[in-house]
Amino acid sequence: MNAATPTPAQRTWDELNARQRLYLSTIFEFDQAAESDIKRRSAKRMAVPPAAEWRQVTYDIDLPKEAAGYSSVQLAVRRRGEHDTGSGSTLAALRRRKLVTVTYDQVYVVPVGMVDRIRVRLTAAGRAAARHGAGHTAPAAPPAGLMTRWSLQALARLYTAGEQGLCNESTPDRADAAPSWNTLLRLQQRRDGSLIDTFAADWPDQHKRMLRQHRVRASALGRRHFEIHRACYLELFPDLDLPSAAAPVEGAHTGLADHRRPRPKDLVRDTDLRLLLALAELEETGRCYLREVATEEFRRWGDEVPAWVEEIPNGLLRWQVKDLTRTEKTIDRLTGHPGGPLAEQVEVYASARNWQAGTTTGLIVLTDLGRKHLAAHLADYHRTYPETATTAGE
Repeated sequence: MNAATPTPAQRTWDELNARQRLYLSTIFEFDQAAESDIKRRSAKRMAVPPAAEWRQVTYDIDLPKEAAGYSSVQLAVRRRGEHDTGSGSTLAALRRRKLVTVTYDQVYVVPVGMVDRIRVRLTAAGRAAARHGAGHTAPAAPPAGLMTRWSLQALARLYTAGEQGLCNESTPDRADAAPSWNTLLRLQQRRDGSLIDTFAADWPDQHKRMLRQHRVRASALGRRHFEIHRACYLELFPDLDLPSAAAPVEGAHTGLADHRRPRPKDLVRDTDLRLLLALAELEETGRCYLREVATEEFRRWGDEVPAWVEEIPNGLLRWQVKDLTRTEKTIDRLTGHPGGPLAEQVEVYASARNWQAGTTTGLIVLTDLGRKHLAAHLADYHRTYPETATTAGE
């Protein structure tokens, strides 16, 4: 989009009248104040409600204004010279444009009891329009696979701390305090795997006594993520002072342009590659969760392990695939690959009970074509998905 073409947010803002702009801007200010408060509470490891709740701004409570006064939003609007009674039509206009959502509910007020309340919440489009009207630049949206500014700052601190990590419990030493628990959860629950490791270690307290302490550090995957994408993050957030990589890393990106390169047509998605690599690793190590469980079941009862258990191939159950890739669509894409199935589902007995009943369950395994595909394109995968393919072929 060139400079002469207005953005959707700009077009929306230009279409609003002065009154609508005033109301939208005022709601935006309270929205941003709430966001700052939530970030402060999160940094102090305090519990925070979901965004759908804390972004709700109370606009009006149905009580006589001479007795109860005006809401904070109403007062802010009045201070800017808007005193008439047409707020209902203004909110309705903003709602029709899908810039706000309006919630009508009730709240208990002492000593009156339950009274009607109106709350408003900005939509993404409303927030973008208000941000444009305020002359604010929208926060840069990280490309897929990259983190937000908040999470990046937390990972950078853990990267700098090295193997000793940071204290993951209450401590008077702010420099040694780990990021908030909510931030750590985001780093831990990444689709590609946890970017942090938690551990316990003997650590001196403020009186130099050695005490057992819970700590957290960047995992090997977390360190590699930071090293590979450091240049991307510097381009995305140029005002941040990020630590240098400990050593040159093969496959490190040179900037955000590396995220805009099209995927070579012969390669599968990074999510699908994760499944291929997991199946290849199971074959290499000779491991299969289902076979191990079935074997243990027979041995626990002192029975001989039947041949059908030993013949269960190395593979993953469907729920294991979903845990790994967050979706079962990966199975459909690999089994339906245009060049031929790279994986397939085979039917096996899951337990002695299934064997006796003659019922089977699906196990996802690598095909011969899948093995050849990985061998032929491994170098390309290293270049395209340096994080996902980091352990391939090891």
